[in-house]
Amino acid sequence: MSRPKAGDILQLDLGDGQKGYVQVSEAGLLIAFDVMTPADLAPEVLKDLDVVFAVHVRDDDLHRERWPVIGHMDVPGDLKGHPLMFRQDASTGRLSIAHPGLPGGEKAATLKECIGLERATVWSAAAVEERLRDHFAGRENRWLQELAIDLQRVPEDQLR
Repeated sequence: MSRPKAGDILQLDLGDGQKGYVQVSEAGLLIAFDVMTPADLAPEVLKDLDVVFAVHVRDDDLHRERWPVIGHMDVPGDLKGHPLMFRQDASTGRLSIAHPGLPGGEKAATLKECIGLERATVWSAAAVEERLRDHFAGRENRWLQELAIDLQRVPEDQLR
């Protein structure tokens, strides 16, 4: 299977007969919609739904037939670009904001600037499905907890 293209709508099997839906953005992220249903939805229904998250997914997971392409629609204007994401250096704990439009792709950031942003990382297909199931069940997601900012490691000059 070839890699899905920008605008493609993919259907996720969330277990127990439930389905979720994501769209491939022009920036190569998967945009997850706030819907879990046993029904097969038409792509145009999704344009009116809220977005739960937008993340990068492993390329090899996108080439598999795990998530079938069920349609195509234009990516909404506010989701066409690449969102700001945060990084935390594994050795120093320093925070930065990652975005392809920044010189060098990232800039130093304060804790306040990083709160509410997704961590710049690549998700597996299984982790995306688990995150959606947890979202709809109202549970904490173990991957989000693991990827959260480690506050104890943030240098003092970034705690603003």
